[in-house]
Amino acid sequence: MKKKAGYEKNDILANPAFSGVEAVKKRRICREPAHLLILWHAKTYYPALPLDYEGVASEFFEAYYGIKYGG
Repeated sequence: MKKKAGYEKNDILANPAFSGVEAVKKRRICREPAHLLILWHAKTYYPALPLDYEGVASEFFEAYYGIKYGG
């Protein structure tokens, strides 16, 4: 299987440069969900669009990561 980003979760977990990061210590490494990235770009480049990035991100982060979004 081809690596999309050139690295995978285990590459980050095994890298000593990230050993002090809390998410690495707890082994809670995830890729940024594509739908949030697309929504963020749309909101950033077209701020007049009626998009609720913060609301969507908050719901996602709480549901999947168990943390509050700090946007």
